[in-house]
Amino acid sequence: MNVCFHSPREPGAVLMSTDPSEADGAVWATSLTATRALGAFGVEVTLASLAPVSVAAREAVAALPNARLFVHEPPASGAAVRRRVAAEWLRAIERQVRPDVVHLNHPVLGAAPFDAPALVMGHDAAVARATTPGGPVSAAWRAGLRAAALVVVPAAALLTELERHFGPLAGARVVPYALEAHALPPHQDEDRADDPPVFTLRDPRARSGLAALEAAVDGAALVLADCPWWREAWGDAATWVSDAAEGALDRAARTLEADPPRRRALAARARERAAVASPRRLAVGLLAAYRAVSLGAADAAQP
Repeated sequence: MNVCFHSPREPGAVLMSTDPSEADGAVWATSLTATRALGAFGVEVTLASLAPVSVAAREAVAALPNARLFVHEPPASGAAVRRRVAAEWLRAIERQVRPDVVHLNHPVLGAAPFDAPALVMGHDAAVARATTPGGPVSAAWRAGLRAAALVVVPAAALLTELERHFGPLAGARVVPYALEAHALPPHQDEDRADDPPVFTLRDPRARSGLAALEAAVDGAALVLADCPWWREAWGDAATWVSDAAEGALDRAARTLEADPPRRRALAARARERAAVASPRRLAVGLLAAYRAVSLGAADAAQP
């Protein structure tokens, strides 16, 4: 039976798996942004890192009043053993902290038998790798996705990709990535607006779209390899390169460098889109997902 320790409508405590090395850093960055933003809604977050964490990363968590951090030391063994040990470690933390919801940023752990209702979040680079034909741990992904009460992804196109490879999902929500806005010094901001740099992003299996969001916040014009979830996020605010030939992205970047008016226009559009990707929007989306899984668990527990 799933147990809710607070109101199923307003989860007040979340256990969130994280990992500084996963999905091109998107898992760790999103975990911190979400934790900080959820704090404004009174939500306590226990971050459980499945990989070692740097001193700077520990200090970043320590600076958040609503967060605490546990760090796992993975065994030197095969992937299946590491997944089992990680799931047991997370369950032990769950028994200790008694969360309302378990938020798994690792879909391969979605089948673990937690007491609290659990959702999984598929990050873009990880989904791209998992859905590549012959990709790694596809069986573990399939089991985790099918067991999860809810699957969260940062773009609708990623849901399409997951269902195409792993079959229908029991429930799904789109919660786009977010980034803390930061102001450049006035002279740097003006320089960027007049002569924005060009930022390129190539392989969606290796790089997260969060990198493009960071570049857009900094005032760059985007040149991106064409993939459905990046196009969903950026639309007409980027130059798209569908040619997979070697050097095609670099040629597109050089062409944009030589066209300052278009470069300025694209940088302005990208920055406008990035401004919408606020941490508050991320928190509101996650809270809605947490309420959904909590209500589902409460309904299932009724006689």
